[in-house]
Amino acid sequence: MKNLENERRMANLSINLFVNDLEKNLKFYEEVFAARRLNEDHFMIGNNLFALAEIVAFTPKERGGVGLCLQVWVADLEATIRLALKNGANYSGPSTPVGPIFITVEKERVCNISDLSGHVWSLTQR
Repeated sequence: MKNLENERRMANLSINLFVNDLEKNLKFYEEVFAARRLNEDHFMIGNNLFALAEIVAFTPKERGGVGLCLQVWVADLEATIRLALKNGANYSGPSTPVGPIFITVEKERVCNISDLSGHVWSLTQR
């Protein structure tokens, strides 16, 4: 877990893939791309950080979209959301019953938005 924390601190962008089976897909990436596993749902290919998430309600893949989103760490989540919405972005699930921002198990605040072309971005504040 400490290795993951170090990698996440250094990363500015994570590619998040939505999959049906975490373990099966991790093994595939290890075998095919020589991925280095960081924990049960994070891995590196070269210097690139990837995260896996199972397909559940409101994920892009479950809604008929693409099976990935880009996660970008920002200094000020609310300011970035305001800027994104002002420039044409829309909120994209998942969210909480009280709003579009949710807290991850790593205690990061996240809001998913769709850009002008429908790409999903997970805006994340540490």
